[in-house]
Amino acid sequence: MEFSMKICLIFLCNLVSYLVNMFFQKRNQHCYVLDYECFKASDDQKLDPGTCIKVMMRNKNLGLEQYRFLIKAIASSGLGEETYGPRNIIDGREEFPSEVDAHLEMDEIMFTTLDGLFANTGISPSKIDILVVNVSLFSPSPSLTSRTIKRYKMRDTIKYFNLSRTGCSASMVSVDLVQRLFKTIANQFAIVDRCLFKLRCAVGTNIGYNEAYGCAIHVEDQQGHQGALLTKTLPKVAAKAFTENLKILLPKILPVYELLQYSISALGRKATMKGRYPTAPRAPSSFDINLKSGVDHFCLHPGGRGVIDGIGKSLGLCEYDLEPTRMALYRFGNTASSGLWYVLSYMKAKKRLKKGDKILMVGLGAGFMSNTCVWEVMKDGLEDTRVIEARVSAMSPAKGKACPVFNDSFRFLTCRFVICSSYIAVRWFNMLKGVVDNSKKKADPKAQAVKAAKAVKSGATFKKKAKKIRTKVTFHRPRTLKKDRNPKYPRISAPPRNKLDQYQILKYPLTTESAMKKIEDNNTLVFIVDIRADKKKIKDAVKKMYDIQTKKVNTLIRPDGTKKAYVRLTPDYDALDVANKIGII
Repeated sequence: MEFSMKICLIFLCNLVSYLVNMFFQKRNQHCYVLDYECFKASDDQKLDPGTCIKVMMRNKNLGLEQYRFLIKAIASSGLGEETYGPRNIIDGREEFPSEVDAHLEMDEIMFTTLDGLFANTGISPSKIDILVVNVSLFSPSPSLTSRTIKRYKMRDTIKYFNLSRTGCSASMVSVDLVQRLFKTIANQFAIVDRCLFKLRCAVGTNIGYNEAYGCAIHVEDQQGHQGALLTKTLPKVAAKAFTENLKILLPKILPVYELLQYSISALGRKATMKGRYPTAPRAPSSFDINLKSGVDHFCLHPGGRGVIDGIGKSLGLCEYDLEPTRMALYRFGNTASSGLWYVLSYMKAKKRLKKGDKILMVGLGAGFMSNTCVWEVMKDGLEDTRVIEARVSAMSPAKGKACPVFNDSFRFLTCRFVICSSYIAVRWFNMLKGVVDNSKKKADPKAQAVKAAKAVKSGATFKKKAKKIRTKVTFHRPRTLKKDRNPKYPRISAPPRNKLDQYQILKYPLTTESAMKKIEDNNTLVFIVDIRADKKKIKDAVKKMYDIQTKKVNTLIRPDGTKKAYVRLTPDYDALDVANKIGII
């Protein structure tokens, strides 16, 4: 009996020791930023107003109205006169970009940034354990991570990741990846390419239904030119993704009293509305929670003036909170996923950060993704003017909010020209740069009144109507003149996409118990499809979307009016593997 008691006591002590060790090990798992570096291009890559005009004038397919629209868009975008551009565009080679140009650009950005980072931290490249590179639209072979490892002769056992096509939220995705790796491997050094703070939490959401997936996508137009297609549903999709993200993030960072206050007010508002209008549709509630009770500074994605204004208004932020984001956009433009670190550099240059302050970073990207993370400042006296110049004190928030880049240099935007030939239009456009239009200035009101009085006295305003001699007993009324429609601004700014493509046909896969049984037993996938799609269109849509061959398609109209499609795969494909690939299992 005594022997068994000793064994139980030893086992209990070991269990308690193990649990205590795991608790402290879990508690002390933190991810710290020792230093970060932002790329600053050379002065010969600056896009001043003159260079922008030269780039636009090289496109001979644009008319005067298109030129005016481009300049107005730039003038209201929030960009300054000292942003940067790629060398091939400045040199006039944008129509035929090559992979050599892309490699040269990436080498300049990555290696200049990493050289400065290693010099500032004193850490040798051979001590790096994890390397993460994220570049959305350029993914060569060998990868950019291999190129970096070769350049700095990093060790063979390094863990490297090459992320691509993650859009403007790639930086937050990389930070979240490194944090998760640190939880499995302790005391490691990592480089997040482009990236003295402690990471409190990181949250990512991805809403991948059809409307969200296609609202921001990289495609080719009818002439084969690549570009980004942004649809009208983008603001609604971004708001939904951001809302879903905040539902997970806010309970982690806000104090308990703020969450209780918000819950009580939300329940009271819901009960009041239900009592007054029991059958009325429920309107979306406004964002009335106080974020500043848990966050001191905000790093928003500097994707454009409209994005900044929209997020700032929805979160209830003042102009002081939006100033760093506006000024990062004004000075460097939309730098995609790395823009958040330029916003943070502006805060450091302005000496805003103090020990214990919490910084919220918000990134939005295609897919559609919304990623956020919260950093805690670990020490006072953070100041850095390597990227944001020493003259940062002269950069006022008014410049970032309303940035009249071309308004002072090109006042001819207010003029109205009537020019027949596009060649003459381009020549006039080139000649009238900097000309101030005074033709619309109103005359003196007193002089106009005196002139009108003289005209009345002289009888100049009264004209005798000439008599018309008629020689016929019938009257002829000419037809009303009908001119061809020639709107000033076209109604459709982009070619319409196919109304019934694969994204529209396949709405979403069913994950019910009966659908899962079909997958396991009959090698059949079940989808909810568009009511207008027939079996052939469904078969083609499945092939285009998932690159699989189907043996047979059966359809069924459900009682609620939706259409269900049973897609049986050929023996070469396993429905379980396909379902796992598309993420429904």
